Amino acid sequence: MEFEEKNGILIPKKEPSPICVFIDETYLLDQTGYLQAAVPIPQDVYTQQLVPRCKELLAKLGKDAKEFKGRGVKRGTLSIYQDFLQGFVNVAAQLADVAPVYSVVAIDSTSVYGSDPFKQIYKNVTGAFANLGITDEDELAAEFSRQVLWLHVHYPSISPKAFTNHLILCFDNKHRYAQQMQALKAFTGSRLIAPTFWQLEKAFRSFANTLFQHLTPKIAISKIDRFQVQWSSVEFGLQAADLLCHLVLNAIRHEMGIVNENTKLKTELLKKVMPAFGLDAGLKSSLGIGKDGEDKDDLLCKNPNLRSRVQFLPA
Repeated sequence: MEFEEKNGILIPKKEPSPICVFIDETYLLDQTGYLQAAVPIPQDVYTQQLVPRCKELLAKLGKDAKEFKGRGVKRGTLSIYQDFLQGFVNVAAQLADVAPVYSVVAIDSTSVYGSDPFKQIYKNVTGAFANLGITDEDELAAEFSRQVLWLHVHYPSISPKAFTNHLILCFDNKHRYAQQMQALKAFTGSRLIAPTFWQLEKAFRSFANTLFQHLTPKIAISKIDRFQVQWSSVEFGLQAADLLCHLVLNAIRHEMGIVNENTKLKTELLKKVMPAFGLDAGLKSSLGIGKDGEDKDDLLCKNPNLRSRVQFLPA
């Protein structure tokens, strides 16, 4: 434990709480683009205040409810979902009132994540793994590289400053990535005295901190304590990011002319917690309407260079 002297007395020095950034995504039609939400919340406020409240609200949905999902938003559950999301919005707004830290939903073309910057990050990551004797994690390395590039592009809108508070980056699980990130792997290499068993999550955390020191332009980002992948069912923060992403997607659908009871209801809910939400002309011109597999209208990205975001500022 660290101590500091105050009035001649040594007292325990409290470390600032890490900032948890919960991140989840959803794709546009034919994976032409995707939305990804980032919700930053101080870890102590999350565990001490939000989690207990979320458990109470989840119980109100019924004994069979496992988590808050966008498809669960109905007229009969609207107020519960509003209370759930409002808790995260209120904390994020309080945080933004005292420091420039904001929730965002980015809307990007998938094409920009096959660009030269992505390829360079991916080459560095797979090269670092190869030097440590890891040659069978290319898919996970590609997903990690995409998220590093996403953060490099969009993190300055989450916060333009680096803080003493460290970051815990928490991504939603898919393709069994959570299991892979927690798995022990045998690391070897000329710099290691002997083979070492290490979790991939810890290796990715180290890679991320190193990459952000060298990527250009350099961005102000706090030290990353954890770069983790989790199951949304055990993290209300991921459920909030997923719900925010889902609501923004449906609000965009509604404003692009796909008007039905589902998009009306979810636009209504989003505007209850984010009254200032709206689309700019540039984003609207980058999107179009296509037909899905059931011949229903849905959104697609027409602009292969689209990098856009909605930043939620305190009222």
